[in-house]
Formats: sequence, C-alpha cells, structure tokens
Amino acid sequence: MGVWKCRCQIVPPRTREVFLPSSQTHLLPDSGDGYTATMTFCNRWVSCFLLCFALLLSLIGARPAHAQGIQIQAIASPSRLVYGADNTIMITVSVRDNSGRAVEDGTAVFFNTTLGTLPTVAYTQGGKVGVIMGNTTGPGLAIITVTVNNARQTLQVEYLGKGGKATAQPKRISYRIKAKQIYYSVDQRVFDLKDQTQLITPNYTIAADAMQLNVDQGIICAQQNITITANKKVVTARNLHMTLSMGTGTIITADPDITYKTFTLPALEVKDDTSAHNLDYVPISPLPTHTWILCHEALFYPGDQVQFYQPRFYLDNFDHCLYSLPYHVLNLRNQVNGAFFNSDVSITSDAGLNIDFPIYYAANDTHVGSLHLLEVARGSSGYSGSSGLELNVEEAYRVGDSGEGGLFLDDLARDTRSVTWNHTHDFGPTHVSLTGGYDRYTDSTPYTERAGVSLARAFGGCSASLNTNWSSFDQNQDGVAEFTFGFPSLRIGKTGLGLGFTPYLNLHHNATTTTVASTGPKTTGTTTDSTTTDLFTQGLRTGLTFPSLRFLGGAITTNVSDDIAHDSDGVMTNYVDTGVSYAKQLSAIFSTSLTYSLSATHSSDPTVTNQPSQRLSYELSGHGGMDWNMAFYSNYGLEEKLLYNSLNANYYLPWWRTKDHKPRAVLQYTGSMSSGQLSSMDSLFSVGYVIGAYSLMLHYSPSGNNAVSGIGSGTGKRWAIELVRQAW
Repeated sequence: MGVWKCRCQIVPPRTREVFLPSSQTHLLPDSGDGYTATMTFCNRWVSCFLLCFALLLSLIGARPAHAQGIQIQAIASPSRLVYGADNTIMITVSVRDNSGRAVEDGTAVFFNTTLGTLPTVAYTQGGKVGVIMGNTTGPGLAIITVTVNNARQTLQVEYLGKGGKATAQPKRISYRIKAKQIYYSVDQRVFDLKDQTQLITPNYTIAADAMQLNVDQGIICAQQNITITANKKVVTARNLHMTLSMGTGTIITADPDITYKTFTLPALEVKDDTSAHNLDYVPISPLPTHTWILCHEALFYPGDQVQFYQPRFYLDNFDHCLYSLPYHVLNLRNQVNGAFFNSDVSITSDAGLNIDFPIYYAANDTHVGSLHLLEVARGSSGYSGSSGLELNVEEAYRVGDSGEGGLFLDDLARDTRSVTWNHTHDFGPTHVSLTGGYDRYTDSTPYTERAGVSLARAFGGCSASLNTNWSSFDQNQDGVAEFTFGFPSLRIGKTGLGLGFTPYLNLHHNATTTTVASTGPKTTGTTTDSTTTDLFTQGLRTGLTFPSLRFLGGAITTNVSDDIAHDSDGVMTNYVDTGVSYAKQLSAIFSTSLTYSLSATHSSDPTVTNQPSQRLSYELSGHGGMDWNMAFYSNYGLEEKLLYNSLNANYYLPWWRTKDHKPRAVLQYTGSMSSGQLSSMDSLFSVGYVIGAYSLMLHYSPSGNNAVSGIGSGTGKRWAIELVRQAW
C-alpha cells in the first residue's frame, strides 16, 4: 500500500492570525521603479468559503483515537549557578504513564539544550534517568527540552556572570514602519517602503521618499529627501546606509557639493568621512520573490517577530490577492524562508486531513491574541490522543522587560477541552516561574489538574531554588517539593579539579483513592478506600569536574557526579554517574566523538536492583558544502547487549542546478537499527526535485516507515508522494 501526501506548508511558528473579509484597492508595481497600476479585489467570497468550511468541520465533530499518554517531570539542580570552574548541573527526569506507573526500563529520553552540552539520549531505570549538563561557552540562559515519545517538557537553567550577576536580558527594541505602501517580500525578508516612509523609534525618527529594510541583516537603505531627527537635532541627506543594531550609518549630502558623512544614533553626531563612499547605497532588491505582504504600517522586533496591521497577501506577480486580515505576525526566531502563512495543510491517505489555520485578533507590544482552527489527524505533529476538529485560543502577553506568559485554551469544540497557563518573571536576582493546567488526553480519560511554582535566586557564588509541582488524576493526587542550595565550586589546589556541593530536601506526597464494589446479604454498593503516603528525603549531590586534556589532536573531558539520599522510610540510596568523552576534528570535513558512561544505583532497599549500567556511544558527522552532509550515531549497552545505530544523509545531485549553483535534486536517507532482545530496523529513502516554486518528494520505506510521523505512522505504508509549495 502507498500514501499520497500533498502538503502546503506556510509557516511553523506558534503564533496566530485573524481573518476578516474586506474589499481593497491595491497599488501594483509597473515594469519600472514606480507603483502606478491599480487593481481592486473583493475577498468576501473567500471569507464566506473559509467560514463555511470551519462550520462544516465543527458539525462533523471529532473522531477520538486512544493512545498511551506519558507524564514527564524534569528537575535541574541547581537551576542557577555562577559560571566558573564547576559548571555541571544534574538533570533528573521522572517518566510515568497516565496511570502513574513508571514506564518500562530502557525507555529512551531525548535531550536538547540551547547552551552547554547534554547527552543526546539516555535510558530509564525504574522510571527515572539522570544526566549531567556541562558548559564551556560562558554565562547565559539554557533552554533544555526533554522528549519522551510525543510528550515534551522544557526547563531553564541560568549560568550567572561573575559575582553572581544575572545574565543581562537585552531590552526589547521595536521599530515602527510607516508608508503609503509597504511591500514585504517573504522569500527575501526585505521591506520595500514607498512614499512618505518613516522608521520610528523612541529615540529617533528617519523619514525618506523610499526606504528598504533587510530583516535578516538589520540594514536600512534610504533614498531622496531623507530627514533624521534625534536629540533635538535634524540632519538631511540624499542617501542613507545604516546598521540598526549598531546605531551607526553613513549618509550622502548634496548641498551644494556631494559629501560623505558618518553618524551615530541616538546622539546624532555627524562627521565627514571619505571612506563612506565605499558602501553600497543601491536600494535592496526584493526580487525574485513569490510571496508578498502589503500594508501601511508594521512593527519590527529584530530577531523576534514582525507585526503587520491590516495586511493583504499576494502570490507571485501581484496577479491576485488571497485575502486581507486586520493583523498578522511573523515569528523570526524559527521561521523558514518561503513561508508566511503560519499554517500547515496536509493530506495523507492513511491519516486524512490535517489543518492548522491561525487567526490573529490582537497584536501589539504587550499582547498577541490568536484563534486556531485545526483538523488534527492521527500521526501528525499536533496529534496528542484525539483526532478531529480542534478550536484553540492563545493569549500571549509581556509585562515590561522582565515578565511574560501565556494562556492557552485548547479543544474548545470537543469534550477534551483544556486550559494551560504559564508565567515567568524576574524580580531583580529572583526568578519566578508559575504554571497551571486542566486537561485530559482523550474523552475517555479523566481530567488532570496541574500546578507548579519555581523560585530561584543567586547569592554571590551560591544559588538557592525551590520547585513545587502538584497534579491530580482520577482521584489520585501527587505532589513533589524540592529545595536545593548550591555552594560555590571548590578548586582543588593547582590540579584544575573543581568540587561542587548541592544539598537538597525533597517531599513527595501521594494520595490514592480506590472504589471497590461491595456485596452483602442485605446491602450492595461501593466502598471507598483512601491511602496517603508522604516520603521525606534529604540528600547531597556532588560533582567533580576535570580540566580538559589535549590528546592526539583531540580533547578529553571527564565528569563525575554522586547523589546520596536518605528518606523517611530509612532507605539509603546512592546514585553515581561518570562519563569520559574524546572529541576530535578529523579533517575540514569530518568530526567525531567517543563517550564511555557508567551509572550505578546502590540502595539499602532489597527490592531495588543494584546492577550498574555501562554504555559506549560514538558520533560521526561530516559535510561537503552544497554537495552532501551526514550524521551517524551509535550507542551500545554493555549489560543489556543492546546496540542502537542511526544515520541521516543527504546528497545533492550535481546536475540540474540553478545559475548560482544551488541544488535542485536531492537524495536522502534516514535510518535506525537496534539489535538485542528487541531488534528492529527502520529505513526511509527519499528523492526530491525543485520545480519552480514547488518541491516534489518521493519517499520509500522498506520497513513500512514506522518511525516517521505523518507518512506511515505504523500502518505499514511503504511509499509516499509529497508536494510542497516553497513560496507559501
């Protein structure tokens, strides 16, 4: 059996839009530099069609599909520490199913971090796993993602600067753009402003007849009748070239002679500089492009997002307008070129229709509100237990430069409706995080209530944190509270070794209620039995860091951590984790690393297995410019005799390339293999070719593509055809 898949991907970020019908008159570019032709488009029929389509989906209703749910609880200890000799942090993860039982041993837990280093994958024992995080980069905020199956949790770890100073959070800078006509090329990420253009900031304003802004580079070029106003000063020019992030630029004046000058904002200090004539003052060309957004006003946050007000959307050469919206938001942090719609539409023969259509109803500096219309198919990236229509609302907000949060209302059209809220705030050196939730996985499972509070504060070289989490599921309550205090790392003489101590207190509260049917000679009914357990644990986490050693052109890094705990039941537990890694750049093309890790648990509880776990892992990556790239990973468990291998490779054919040598055709391979008690193998071969604004992909999986979401989804389908419009 095969799969035919047609996907129209228009943008991945988690931000949303609003749809309203309108009839607009738009200026269209002529063959030259001016904008003279006009055309009127009526969007009411498009609006009616989409609204009727959404109503039809709501009448169809949901098709529940049951799946196994996973609950993740990840704790970083400490969550804040001063960057120095000892930068190791223990990440402890507890994984349970929706009934509260620990998942089976050997369940894979995947890790990713934006700062520092973490093992790619680790495997549970008794429903838990612990890994060591290192950092040789410097102070900053690390966002860690923990993934198990379809469940995911993120947590933050902050490395403080010298003296325990928190990492400086840059103030959010905004640039308001105004003009009679603003043309935004989504493919090139370039603003082209025509007639009475303005760039407005709290400290200065730039006005000109025409202006271009490169969003990726943050460079502005302006032409004719330029006026710069700042610091109660006014400077005029004929041409301008400026870098926004630096606040510096160059201008050309012609009154009466041509002069090249440099300026600095917001002081607006100007001086002659003959070297400025070497810069390129030619307007940025947004062509060629396939997708345009037209408006009269926009708000630009560098590296973050762009907010459009009353935008209109065009494809190709302005031959037709899709529709108009009151607001639109582009997320610049994870947006891909050639995508603007913040939507995803796909059809597969095994999964059916999958739609994510966001509608913004508010967008400003402190508030972004959006409505989501979704049709979720089993096996899609948004699937979480139930398929069918979903109606979601997202309310994101900011509180100055120190706080932000969001309220998320999901599944409003179904019995699995839920609500989630999160908020983070910095009160000077104190970091506060609040979370809350009320949701359920499918309409046949009870609701889960969740609440969490986290506090962290640095005291010079020390750090303290308090993390509390509470949940209630099916009359069962579970709560965990942990307080940690991290001391400064101790340097051991001139050895380069660092020793860190983190004592902690942990309280685990569990209340279980069971209902049992009772029968007797005179009465029948049910009895309720309640059981409450409280487990108090005190412990000490220690970490020993070693200096990096150079060996045969590579680097050897070593870490050792130990966690000793004593609980109120009298049980002593000692968890030891060690690791040695050797990394080397083999050539300009290949790099490799080899890691040995040993973890062992010793407990006075006779029911706990004290068998150590040893693993060897190997990584090899390489790239050949625009010709090929690959990544290979291998992991072997010495006790389990389990070998896992994965390979991802891309080869770009040398034929049929563009004039600038960019590839059109690609061969891809993605595969994984595990051998041992549970042996499996999964492979996916793909061939892709770019045809104008479209990409055609042919996928084939001899194993049924069980590990690739959305194509096979474990149904045994072996092939798929995918068509993607690059310009959406």
